[in-house]
Amino acid sequence: GYDVAPGCPALVVANGPSLDQAVEFLREAHDRAVIFTCGTALGSMTKAGIKPHFHVEQERPRSMAEWIAYASDEQDRAGITLLALNTTHPDVFEQFERGGMGLKFRDAGTSFLEQTGASEEAAVQLTECNPTVLNAAFSFVKELGFTEVYLIGADLGFPAGDKHHSELSLYYDLKEGAEETVYVQTRPADALVVPGNFGTDVETSSAFLRSRESLEAALAKCPDVRCYNT
Repeated sequence: GYDVAPGCPALVVANGPSLDQAVEFLREAHDRAVIFTCGTALGSMTKAGIKPHFHVEQERPRSMAEWIAYASDEQDRAGITLLALNTTHPDVFEQFERGGMGLKFRDAGTSFLEQTGASEEAAVQLTECNPTVLNAAFSFVKELGFTEVYLIGADLGFPAGDKHHSELSLYYDLKEGAEETVYVQTRPADALVVPGNFGTDVETSSAFLRSRESLEAALAKCPDVRCYNT
């Protein structure tokens, strides 16, 4: 039960390298927009001292709960509403005071909930919510009624060099061997070199390309939504 004020923008924050250029803007815009963090962007925003209004998760592994605990404490998460797919580990829901669930389209768990009648009032079914948490976030934003959406840190690729996420990201803080206890994603094994938006080549992956296609498909179904990739 959220009422979106007419014209209120949604800022969807992912953890790509370009997030670093938007930190001051996000601070200034905090009280004039609704901020949604995607996955590990929560840690970067916490480090920057910016609290999102919503946080979105969609991954299945329990390690997502470990990442959240590593990136923030209870006080950091106080007041943030979690939005997550039904595929998300239950421990993730336990980390937030309030949460909302979206049903993943064509998922076995969703089919079960539909057969038992448990999905009728509990959640909305989300199409185009994969493959990345950015897609899940946009699906939630669209369902909540936002018609002006800004994507921040949604690079879906990597520039040349070693930078693969925001400099604020906890990926750079992990001690050697940490990948044994938390899931670490840096550069993809199937990296592809493609033209970037600003005249230089960038690395991307098949998953990121599918993410872009899924986002474009979602936008095509809602022509009333104005979406800007910053």
